[in-house]
Amino acid sequence: RPDALYVFNDLGALGTIDGLLSRGVRVPEDVAVVGLDDIELAARARVPLTTVRQPTERIGALAVDAILARLAGAPVPTRQLLAPELIVRRSCGAPSAARTADAPAPPPR
Repeated sequence: RPDALYVFNDLGALGTIDGLLSRGVRVPEDVAVVGLDDIELAARARVPLTTVRQPTERIGALAVDAILARLAGAPVPTRQLLAPELIVRRSCGAPSAARTADAPAPPPR
C-alpha cells in the first residue's frame, strides 16, 4: 500500500480517512493523507486533515477584475500565479512543532 495519499479535495480526503480507519489502517501511522480546500470540517475531523488552502477570495476578486476589464476592452492577463498555503494537521504525521498556529492540536490518545 502507499505511504501517503494526496486527495483531490477535503471531502474526498475525509472519506478516504474514514475508509482507511474502517479497514484498520491507521492515519497517519500507516498512511498519511492530505487534501485540498481547507473546509471547516477538515480541522474538526476524527483525524484533523492536513490540507492545502487556496486564496479563494483573491481568486474571486481577480476573476471579477478580469471580467470587468474584458467588458471595458482592456487587456486581461492570461495567467496569474497565487501562492497556496499548506495547513499542517495530524493526518500527515508531521511532528507537532511543525503544525500551523491555527491548526488544533490532536486529541490525546
